[in-house]
Amino acid sequence: MRSILIDEVEYQLEKIFDNYTIKPDDRLLLEAQIQGFINKENEKFKTELDALRREKEKIEHKQEKLLEAHFNDAIPMSLMKREQQILSKQLAAIEHEISVRSTTFDDILKNLSLAFDLLEDCGRTYRKANDNIKKLMCQAIFKRIWIHEDGTVTTEFTDIYKNIVGPIERDLINQNIKSAPAETDAVFIDKLLKSYSNFFGQGLNNELLVELRGVEPLSENNLTGTSSGTVCYFHSLGRTRTNTLTALVAS
Repeated sequence: MRSILIDEVEYQLEKIFDNYTIKPDDRLLLEAQIQGFINKENEKFKTELDALRREKEKIEHKQEKLLEAHFNDAIPMSLMKREQQILSKQLAAIEHEISVRSTTFDDILKNLSLAFDLLEDCGRTYRKANDNIKKLMCQAIFKRIWIHEDGTVTTEFTDIYKNIVGPIERDLINQNIKSAPAETDAVFIDKLLKSYSNFFGQGLNNELLVELRGVEPLSENNLTGTSSGTVCYFHSLGRTRTNTLTALVAS
């Protein structure tokens, strides 16, 4: 593999962020549409949460009855323990599901806004950012950044941005490439909104809701590890292998 200058990798990363940048006005419309889908899911989750809580109460009642039967010498200790273990596993599974659904949708909507904050004018933001903020932006948006043997750089989105950018990726890139004939703003945003409707029309991906629970504001206090610069990479061990820009996605 040929040696690749850090400046060359940095230049390609800037172009990648340019490709995914979203104008402020477009961001508001796109975010509002996903908010609408999330609000619909909220009603469904409330129903599911109520059902889970009722099921939890039933299991806890069964546990109490088992103890009562054992104290009244109606069942032996071995049977009581075996049944309690089964009920405890069921209870743990239900409590996990309740925990997943208990995060308020207000928090999810707030975190959706934080996720869009990173995409709004992200090309310009990335260019102006210091090395630590650039690393944080890469960590937040990309799961992996690859440096190929021919020197090109490609990326893989984190789960959040796979759902937010994935449905509109091709149209977004086409609009942001300067050499491509730009569509009018109205035609462009209509195309993006239709893509979201097609993608989320059958209901939100639970993966997105779960991931949105963990979004944090971008801050250098969240930076893990140390970095002597914006990017670093490892040389390939074989001609057919691809390098991973691990320093940007993991400490």
